[in-house]
Amino acid sequence: MLTKSLLIFCANCLIAGVAFAYPTNNITLMFNCAATNLGPSTPDNFVGMALSRSFINGAGSSAQVFNPSWNPGASTTTWRQFTNILGQIGIHHWRTICGYSGDNPDPTPAQDNQFFATLADSGVSNVIYSLHCFCESDSSDNIAAATNILLNSTDAPMLESFALDNEPNFNINQECPTSKWTEPQYEAQWNMVYTQTEDGIVAAGLPMAPFSGPDDGCDIPPNPGPSTPQNWILQFAIDEAPRQFFTMATQHDYDSSAAPTSPDALGMATTNLSPARVAIWNQIFTNLLAGAPTWPNDWYGNKLRFRITEASAFDNGGGTGATDGNTNGQTFSTALWELDFCHWWAQRGCAGVNPFNRPVDYSAPIQLSYSTGNWTAMPYAYGLKAFNMGGHGFPFTNTEAFFSNPNNINVTAYGVLSADCHHLYVTVINKTFDAIGANAANVMIPAPANFSVTNAQYLLLSSTPDGQDGNATNVQTAYLGGATIPNSGEWSGKWSPLTPGGQGQINMVVQPATAVVIDLQGDSSPGISMAGSGNSVVITYKGTLLSATNVAGPYTPVSGATTPYFVPATNAQQFYRSKTN
Repeated sequence: MLTKSLLIFCANCLIAGVAFAYPTNNITLMFNCAATNLGPSTPDNFVGMALSRSFINGAGSSAQVFNPSWNPGASTTTWRQFTNILGQIGIHHWRTICGYSGDNPDPTPAQDNQFFATLADSGVSNVIYSLHCFCESDSSDNIAAATNILLNSTDAPMLESFALDNEPNFNINQECPTSKWTEPQYEAQWNMVYTQTEDGIVAAGLPMAPFSGPDDGCDIPPNPGPSTPQNWILQFAIDEAPRQFFTMATQHDYDSSAAPTSPDALGMATTNLSPARVAIWNQIFTNLLAGAPTWPNDWYGNKLRFRITEASAFDNGGGTGATDGNTNGQTFSTALWELDFCHWWAQRGCAGVNPFNRPVDYSAPIQLSYSTGNWTAMPYAYGLKAFNMGGHGFPFTNTEAFFSNPNNINVTAYGVLSADCHHLYVTVINKTFDAIGANAANVMIPAPANFSVTNAQYLLLSSTPDGQDGNATNVQTAYLGGATIPNSGEWSGKWSPLTPGGQGQINMVVQPATAVVIDLQGDSSPGISMAGSGNSVVITYKGTLLSATNVAGPYTPVSGATTPYFVPATNAQQFYRSKTN
């Protein structure tokens, strides 16, 4: 229990020039940073990618992107570009995709080891590695792959969990037999393969490994009719959560459809930035995932974790069959969609998101030209990087309560308190744009209460370097901090300075079709706040942390404590307060 709470008010805003070229609407945004308004800390590995296991060994003519000596075109640096661009975006998680047993030859142990080594070189810290489920009999292929990974000194620390198959609720993935499966039939198969694989791991002298699943394919609405797949994740999670080594439920989300060979730029932008997208995410969360009333606790008694292990604004990959993918590419709107998507799910305790990245699809965050051998960061990637610049810490969970938008223009906003309480990161996304009616947002930020602002800066996400054009339909163009994400060398984007008013207030104009990450720097007033994070309670405070077994005291300093201070949730009742000299 806390005897004192830290109260911080913060407001969000964007700037993209001072000229009022568009109709301007006033918006006021404040965040109450009391502990009750803060969610669990966003994991460092929140931003990930997903790619088929066949890309590890080139099966089925897949690109061998993890092979340092593979160069499809004139470039001799294809692999190095790949690792560099992942690092520049800040990809820290990877999920492989695996089909039924026999669909493609499995990677060799050496190829799997090289796969993990490549990801480690790129800055990836955790991997969900998929094994087979459909058509398995004795799981010997799974056991061989799993034990090789668990015995390798590079691979094993990176393994977050194993998974089995992909989108099992879609008929196209259901094999052996090919007749339509029910959820109980699949779950029986999953349990058999899981048990066989774990037994094989233990027989090799290794401890049981963590598993996740079911990588459920998602159609909208979440409760579809007879012609579309039923969603299995909620029932699967309820049934498997009691297992000690079932650590996370995994779900896919493709929001909308697009023609595979001719994406319509205006149609993409209109759909990507529609408020209906947020409504769809809320349907998925409240009907299928942790927002559902029957969502289970895990073996340890905590709410079962969940992750969006495959995601895109569109469900059709868009591959043309050409080696260089779809020439129409992505519109800038996908950068704004991705930034919005990441923050919305982080705000609700999601463990992370993994956009799907088949290299030649227009929906891929990074695309590969087979003719040149060069990688390019697409607009999706800029949304991911923008999230990484201001999305880590404790997210505010009730943005709507502190967001005044009288004219109801299409703007979303998110706030994050850094773990050390020295940064209030604020992201505002103006989703209006020229083709459908653009509006600038005049965002007013009152002086944050109980937070002394000493400095402020912002990072602009836009389709042009200066962010002035209000265009969400530009194809394959995006800038963050006025710079592009390179396939070699370092990203050179710049934070721009902001000048707070005398009392710490800020006024800014947010132009259409832009987003800004604002970093308010300073120090919080003396205080203390608390938030849950996994199996711990996280206490952030200023000064010296004191504790007592009785609310009336006496309070004594907590030996060795630093902020944030983690207390196991299983500890006996304790009271805390902070003291400054």
